[in-house]
Amino acid sequence: MAAGQVINSITIVLMMVLPGFILGKINYFKEDFYTGLSRFALDICVPALILHSLQIDFSHELILGLGKTFAYWIPVLIAGGILSVILTRALHFTRAQMSLIFCMLGCSNTGFVGIPLCLQLYGEESLFFASACEIAGDVFLYSVIFTTIAFASGYKAELNFKTLFVNPPMIAMAIGLVLFFLQIRLPSFISTPIGYFSGCCAPVSLFILGAQLSKLTIRDFLGDPRMYVICAARLIILPLIAFLLVRVCFHDSSLFSRVFIIMIGMPAAAVTTTAAVNYGSDKEFAAKGVSLSTALCLFTAPIWAMIL
Repeated sequence: MAAGQVINSITIVLMMVLPGFILGKINYFKEDFYTGLSRFALDICVPALILHSLQIDFSHELILGLGKTFAYWIPVLIAGGILSVILTRALHFTRAQMSLIFCMLGCSNTGFVGIPLCLQLYGEESLFFASACEIAGDVFLYSVIFTTIAFASGYKAELNFKTLFVNPPMIAMAIGLVLFFLQIRLPSFISTPIGYFSGCCAPVSLFILGAQLSKLTIRDFLGDPRMYVICAARLIILPLIAFLLVRVCFHDSSLFSRVFIIMIGMPAAAVTTTAAVNYGSDKEFAAKGVSLSTALCLFTAPIWAMIL
């Protein structure tokens, strides 16, 4: 991708991050506001974007891309698991921290960062594949990754199928796929509001991202140097594995390949911190990993975009 186009797209993203960062720094809103806004983004905006992205003409290329998303995500997830074990043994992390590292490496922030970035880099035609990556990440997050964290924290590891399948993005994907396969177009009084909410996804998500970054301190950057190794695995090694898998092994240079690699190269998902709190794990360790990888992503994502 041309450097000028990447710089322009990243600048737009940063300009949408900036208001949240400034208002977060001056504590303009209470913490409850950002919590509510995050729920709005995850439960309304992201599902609306998924539905909106699936209101397109049927094509075999899109179906193939949907299947490849899940097929390619599995080896990357396995690689994340192997890396988490290697890093734990080499850098002497605890068992609980290893499960959080697996979450950081196995689940990228596709919703708040990946989808808005793909929208700016590749336009609306990329949203189908970006939405597929979001759903693939959620499936593995709520099944494999959360079960691993619960087990490492001493909880009984049970797979919650309600959490796995009954959530707004998954429901939106199910409805959207039915409409897509049957080629049913929603009436304008439904599709128009969905389009408006879909358009909120990028600015709202990036505003929240700016607020999250405003909480970072110098201590977060100069603290545990081992955290930089985890971030390097998340932002460099895993997308490199995805690049070798998609571009070298399968010789795929389509739009799908660019979206998939970009999504793999996103920072650790914010839900890592939520999981740490829910299962009594190391929440400070999780918060630092998520925050630091998010900040460093602002430097690594443009490089990957130019390479692709």
